[in-house]
Amino acid sequence: RLDIVDSEDKTNIINTSWHDEKSTAPLIISAVEPEFDGKTKRTINSWVSVGSNYATITEPTNPITNLVMDNPYKISIDWKNQFYIDVTSPYGKVEGGGWYDEGDTVVASIDTQIYDTGLAGTRLIFDGWTGDEVSSGMNIQIPVDAPKSLEGNWKKQFLLTVNSDHGIPNGAGWYDEGTL
Repeated sequence: RLDIVDSEDKTNIINTSWHDEKSTAPLIISAVEPEFDGKTKRTINSWVSVGSNYATITEPTNPITNLVMDNPYKISIDWKNQFYIDVTSPYGKVEGGGWYDEGDTVVASIDTQIYDTGLAGTRLIFDGWTGDEVSSGMNIQIPVDAPKSLEGNWKKQFLLTVNSDHGIPNGAGWYDEGTL
């Protein structure tokens, strides 16, 4: 007899199956527990032998594995949480978004600091990350302790050109929109 038990109390049987002696019993968990709001899910961390007879599980960290039935066994599922890290930006290419294990640290990044708008004398400058984490840099370390959303912010700049037939003018350069 093979009992799969709940990971929390190790006594609540969630599945029982019978197998011939020396046969291979499959351990299968259908992917994951249901997602909550599309941003949190539980996945298998490992299969754990918890009964009085120790079971040798072939690949304990795989969602599909097996064990040889030479005794009655009780197996538990050690779950782990995964959270979705959503990293977006209206400009540039971002990296670092996706599903990550709770406790990980993720680095999100953007590939450019200056974005050419295609309009002469106008450009966008990367102005940092906002959302569940905040940073002024192009790279940001994100502790994975909950689902998180980050967005890259940009500010518009204009090129001021100063020409004069007399003297040496100054003040030319790139300026943030709205500054004097």
